[in-house]
Amino acid sequence: MSIHTTSILGIPVSFTAPYAEGMPMGTAEAQTLNQTVGQNVCNLKRKAVKEMLEKAGVTFDANGAPSSSIPAQVSAEVVTMLATTFAEYTLAGGGSRGPRSPSDEFKRDGVALARMEVEAALKAAGQSATIKQTDELAAELYGLDRDRFVIMVEKRRSAASKLDTGLLARLAAAKAPTPTA
Repeated sequence: MSIHTTSILGIPVSFTAPYAEGMPMGTAEAQTLNQTVGQNVCNLKRKAVKEMLEKAGVTFDANGAPSSSIPAQVSAEVVTMLATTFAEYTLAGGGSRGPRSPSDEFKRDGVALARMEVEAALKAAGQSATIKQTDELAAELYGLDRDRFVIMVEKRRSAASKLDTGLLARLAAAKAPTPTA
């Protein structure tokens, strides 16, 4: 792995680049992903870094750049804080984990089934919820009863391989899931 350098509010920060040529990508793709990781981490921590600098008496110009010198101790603290963040950071949608694993697909399909149950329960109760609330309830329901949803996903996949998808949709509509409280 190589070292990639970026800066946040005038403080240079180096981190071990998580992507390299030879992974399922070339040099250009790896450089782009490493730059994206650097920018994302800096964007996530910019406010905390600015607060650290302000506490140390650093002033900023109209563009938000430091207009006074940054004490070495504060700079070292920022680098240490960001090193931890860089070590833990992965890009959404796979990142350093690589392509989606089968368990990710089971979870996605299981949460979709849980969402259908939540929507049916809300409709039966005459209630409504925002998309975000429904998604949160579905994720919570999936977490509480994961095994049941994994079995449902397995059954649907098995049936889908044997049945016409139109027939499968009609069967799913005819047998609505039982709402849970």
